[in-house]
Amino acid sequence: MADTLLFETDPRIGLSSNEAKKQLLKFGPNILIPKSPFAALLHGLKSLADPMVLLLLLAALVYFLLGEIRDGWVLVGSIVPILAVDLALEARTGRALKKIRELTAPTALVVRDGVEKVVQSETLVPGDVLVMKEGDILPVDGVLAESNNVEMDESPLTGESIPVPKDSSGMESSNVYAGTSVLSGQGKAHVTATGRETRYGQIGHLLTEIKEERTPLQKKIDRLVVRLLAWAVFVCLLVFAIEFYRGSGWGRSFLFAVSLAIAAVPEEFPVVFTLYLTMGVFRLARKKTLIRRMAGVETLGATTVICADKTGTLTEGKLTVAEHPEGENDELFWKTIVMACEPNPTDQLEKELVAHAREHGIEPKEIFDEWKLVRDYPFNVKGKYMSHVWRSSAGGFVICAKGAVEGILARCEGNGEGRKKLQEENEKLANTGMRVIAVAFGQLPVFSESREENERHLACLGVVGFSDPPRPEVARAAAECRQAGVRVVMVTGDHPLTAHHIAETVGLEHEDDQIVTGLELEKLNEEEFSRRASRANIFARVLPHHKHRLVAALKKRGEIVAMTGDGINDALALKEAHIGVAMGVRGTEVAREAATMVLLDDNFQTIVEAVKEGRQIFSKIEKAFRYLITFHTPIVFLAVAVPLLGLPLLLLPVVIIWLELIMHPTVALVFEADRGDPEAMKKPPLDPNRPILPASELTISVLTGLSIGLAVLGLYWYELASGALAAGARGMAVASLVIAEVFLVTIELSRKGVTIALKNHFFWITRVLTISVLLSFIYLPPMAQAMQLAPIHFQDWLKVLAVALFSTFLVEGVLYFRRRKKGGNLKVSTAQNS
Repeated sequence: MADTLLFETDPRIGLSSNEAKKQLLKFGPNILIPKSPFAALLHGLKSLADPMVLLLLLAALVYFLLGEIRDGWVLVGSIVPILAVDLALEARTGRALKKIRELTAPTALVVRDGVEKVVQSETLVPGDVLVMKEGDILPVDGVLAESNNVEMDESPLTGESIPVPKDSSGMESSNVYAGTSVLSGQGKAHVTATGRETRYGQIGHLLTEIKEERTPLQKKIDRLVVRLLAWAVFVCLLVFAIEFYRGSGWGRSFLFAVSLAIAAVPEEFPVVFTLYLTMGVFRLARKKTLIRRMAGVETLGATTVICADKTGTLTEGKLTVAEHPEGENDELFWKTIVMACEPNPTDQLEKELVAHAREHGIEPKEIFDEWKLVRDYPFNVKGKYMSHVWRSSAGGFVICAKGAVEGILARCEGNGEGRKKLQEENEKLANTGMRVIAVAFGQLPVFSESREENERHLACLGVVGFSDPPRPEVARAAAECRQAGVRVVMVTGDHPLTAHHIAETVGLEHEDDQIVTGLELEKLNEEEFSRRASRANIFARVLPHHKHRLVAALKKRGEIVAMTGDGINDALALKEAHIGVAMGVRGTEVAREAATMVLLDDNFQTIVEAVKEGRQIFSKIEKAFRYLITFHTPIVFLAVAVPLLGLPLLLLPVVIIWLELIMHPTVALVFEADRGDPEAMKKPPLDPNRPILPASELTISVLTGLSIGLAVLGLYWYELASGALAAGARGMAVASLVIAEVFLVTIELSRKGVTIALKNHFFWITRVLTISVLLSFIYLPPMAQAMQLAPIHFQDWLKVLAVALFSTFLVEGVLYFRRRKKGGNLKVSTAQNS
């Protein structure tokens, strides 16, 4: 724990930068949940336990036992490039994750060197002065030095969701704790404990024992890998039994089985998935979207409904006072506005109001010299207003309030004519797309402890209209959503006329008679609510619990929902949505913690870009998996068919290792760097229940692979039957297989246009390396000897190329002509009908 003297830091000055550095060295970083000290060791052991490495070690041991020392050492040596490739891929993933962690590192507002500054939470130290505001989640334990109506949610520690009032009395009620959140008010706290010394940190070891839930797509891949692995084990045992029965001996039979196992074990699938998702998250971070939960990346591409807030998301969020009354009450009006705002405003709307008051000759400092804030009533969520009670130096009390016109009028005295005039002014301004707030003032005969009693004395002085123009890119983004089959729903606390004007401006699809208000939603039963949720695209004057109910109704109708939010009360809706989208600029820490992703620019266009990236990631995973299945098929086929036909082993373990080393960089670099499907946002949303590869695509991949396998087997058999040595026939067969792999990658990348493959620089790098290594293995004697290959004569290269070209394009050619024939029949049918 920190020394008591440290807590006497002046809250206006805080620690100096040098003092903070010394404290950091003394107490260490503020890490609530420490990393396991054995994490690095376990990671290293996991790499060594790679199925490929274990199989190679087994095969090498068999070679040594058979007395074939050279081949044994060749296999042992081949483990080095396998590990090198794995470590390189992990390093690439690790670098991306590190950058993502740096971007998502939690921050805190502290007072240091006499100024407020944002620092990473890890650098907080005992003695720091932490600035607290509504919506913050505390990263440390502390004692309040200043407080203004602070209420905390301590449920993460106590399990009780009742708000806990806090003060700066120095008693137990002044203590605040890490992991709890500020429900209302603001203040400053002296940091008393950090890291494991906090109450939250002391239970951190329990959190480290919680296993992270695997995502739905990870579970699909797990099931696919388990099924493929089961088949691989079965076929390996079958091959071993057949070879042993035919008299090959246990050693040779085991080598046949191990060769097949190396070819058949599908270890690349989970690696590809993790790498693609990680790199996708990194790309999204560069596009100002931080993904907090990996499962969100999977769901992005399947999004069918985006529920977007209006202010700051569809609009620029740059509120400017555009309309206000002029007249005899002008000075009182602007004084009331200043007194209805926080003394040190952080909200943009309040900053704009105070700045505008200054333009009208009102100086806030003069007001605060004369008046003292005695009651700061929190924002009333239902009425959408807030109020302050002030006491003058002479002892009199006044109450000042501002907020939604409906909420203010419901608490104001006044005649019907005045109310009607204000409502007409409200509708007039709202019809032009303005955000409108009302301002009210009241003299208190006596101060009451009852908020309701004090607010009875309010009288409305007038309204202020704020212009908040739509973001220029929203219209294009909304059109892109329509084309992609994604419905956009505006959810706002503003007036329905304001919402309607913005919807018209940005081209948001809606029916004029289907604009629903929160008051209407309150009256609907579940069935009626669900029906309105399916049709209406504008929801105005909504409350946080309406958002939650809307998400639940849409989910019940089978929609995949993304919901935006920024306040504490939005947390439930963000958690309920498939993709909770928190605002990074104006959002609270509570909202960010509950969300799946955080927008660093609060921009609707960024959400659309994230949906597009989600579709592209899935497109890349599909391409990579098609390639892996297609190329694995001939390898497994040849590993099984050759020994069963009694031919000399074609795919020696060292050859299969080389083929694996071709596949790993191809899926990790070439397909990951692919630009994805350019038509992704012109297609309907992805079905979250569809398999990774539909049966039709899986069938085409397997048939293409079998076509290659049969052609290579035919070439190998023909060369052996023509009197060629095993090494010579093997060289031609392996060369055909490798050339076919080059064609396969080209086909997969060019499905949406040949230029896509040509622009992929990793495609050219890996293809050149693959061909160069192939030629080295065939023509350099030491390498050819190790691989048991023989040089290929020029005329034989024509056979190699013909086999590779014919086998790779056979299935694609058949499908192409079938599509053309189907299209031709369709044209003939149309002509006849006309």
